Amino acid sequence: MFVTVVHSLKFHPGKPVLPSGTVDFPNIKAAQKSPLAKALFRIDGVSSVFFGPDFITVTKNKDKYSWTELKPEVFDAIMDFYASGAPIITAEEDMPQDTKVNEDDSEVCLV
Repeated sequence: MFVTVVHSLKFHPGKPVLPSGTVDFPNIKAAQKSPLAKALFRIDGVSSVFFGPDFITVTKNKDKYSWTELKPEVFDAIMDFYASGAPIITAEEDMPQDTKVNEDDSEVCLV
């Protein structure tokens, strides 16, 4: 007997996600350039987000959460995002610059 455990689900919003290509957000830090990815990471249990031209793949923490719990929240976050009309990816120059890591920074501190 084989048991399949699914940790990732693909959501098709019925609207374009990206004009072309893909974008991977393996953690919330990487998601800072996408309002939708940030909203998805705010859902307890989401561990990564991936965008394709017409789909969004969400990966959950392996054993802690079930899709029965997470799927409605993910669906709501996606629908709320598309209703807002916000851009899927924020331009680099629109991102906060106060926490930007510069090449000439001498050290990094966690506060």
